[in-house]
Amino acid sequence: MLGQKIDEKKLLEEAVNKISDKSNGWNENKQILVAKKQCECQEKLDNLRREQASKNRQLRDIIESETYSQSVACGKYKGTATEIALSVKEKQGKYGWFKDAPPLIL
Repeated sequence: MLGQKIDEKKLLEEAVNKISDKSNGWNENKQILVAKKQCECQEKLDNLRREQASKNRQLRDIIESETYSQSVACGKYKGTATEIALSVKEKQGKYGWFKDAPPLIL
C-alpha cells in the first residue's frame, strides 16, 4: 500500500507541499493581476465620467445660449441667438449689397 514506508510518506508530503506552494503562488499572481485590471478599469471609468460631465456642460451651455436673451449692436438686435439670427436673415435682402462687415459692437 502507498505511503507505508517513511520514504514514500516523505516523498508524498513533498509533492503535496510543492503543489500547494504553486497553487498559492498562482493565486497571489492572479490576485495581483486582478487588482491591476481593477485599477485600470476604475481609471477608465473616472475618465469617462469626467468626459461625460464636460459634454453635459457643453450641452447645457449650448441650450442656455439658445434661450438666453441678449442685446447686441447697441441694442439694435435683442432676443435669443436664434431670434437675432432670424432678424438678421430677414434684413439680408435689404442690406445684402454691403460687401464689408461692420465692426461688432456688444
